[in-house]
Amino acid sequence: DSEDTEAVVPIGIDGRLRVPRKLLTLAGITSERVSAERVGDEIFLGLVITGMAPPASAQVLELNHPTLLHVPSSLASIFDATEPITARVDRFHVRISGTISGH
Repeated sequence: DSEDTEAVVPIGIDGRLRVPRKLLTLAGITSERVSAERVGDEIFLGLVITGMAPPASAQVLELNHPTLLHVPSSLASIFDATEPITARVDRFHVRISGTISGH
């Protein structure tokens, strides 16, 4: 459904999270560059505004896939891959949450 604002996101064999691009679009994130930042026990995805620096603790990710954003394993590794990981639209961000990894 094109109006779903939440999805379970898998971690691929390469350790990256696969976030549906439609969630980014629903959050108003329409650029080819996305800010990804760990905030507490979650990852926040947001718009990179041209001419403005992203937060110092954020990584800037490139949207290279037509339907998915790949969140690198350096961020995704905070979650336990054996438990569900959820991405949901929250105003102008996409929040990714799950069970925090024990290691």
